[in-house]
Amino acid sequence: MNGCTKKEETLTLKLDYSSEDQWYYTIEYKSQGLFTQGDSTTQLTNGISCRLSGSTAEAGKLTVKTENIVVTSDMLNDEETQQLTEKLSKANYKLNLVDGQPSIDTTAELPAGSLPEWDIYTQLAKLLPTLPDKPILPGFTWERTATLPITTTQGTVPCEVYRYYTFDTLSANVATITWKFRYSAEEEALDTSNIMKQIPVAGNGTGSAQIDVINKVILQAEMEFKTPVATVGAVTVTWQENAVLKHESGE
Repeated sequence: MNGCTKKEETLTLKLDYSSEDQWYYTIEYKSQGLFTQGDSTTQLTNGISCRLSGSTAEAGKLTVKTENIVVTSDMLNDEETQQLTEKLSKANYKLNLVDGQPSIDTTAELPAGSLPEWDIYTQLAKLLPTLPDKPILPGFTWERTATLPITTTQGTVPCEVYRYYTFDTLSANVATITWKFRYSAEEEALDTSNIMKQIPVAGNGTGSAQIDVINKVILQAEMEFKTPVATVGAVTVTWQENAVLKHESGE
């Protein structure tokens, strides 16, 4: 007698951060730049870790603050490291909550690239997925395109962000989704004030997220972003970023 296979049920993936007053995450960020001139290559590595606390006290907003900030950098001296730490500790970031789901404001200007302009909001723009508003099954794919204003020392540049998502698996009430994304901007949109800022406002990346489908929160999200090679005089520059966002419970 042939066995019966239970029919797969569709699922509406949803995030809802409006059900609790406070949310906590940690974020680990690492960037690596390779600066090549002739036969000589210099590698500069930077890292930032901190705890994020998100408050939903303001209706329709998720206000994000940073604490426990640790900065390590081959690019910054002690004074600059301290300035960046103070900047991050004082900054508040507000994400719109649309039916409880945090979203990136496409009118907010995001700083381009390198560590001195490192910004939580920029990282969240690469880590937070946009979910479909209909029931889906594992294997379902969807696309999203948005235009973000990216701020460089040469002014604000419109940057198209394209994402291609896949609902990979559902196991023990945890949905895993992955995506590929692309930032596209004008080729000449490069910062020229400092060699350490020669990062194109363009590149490709991958991301993934594990979503608790019962509590409707992100358990963990990761992203990797690579820029194309930039040329500054006789120097070529490549850049890679990695970030991991992890959910914490309680104080």
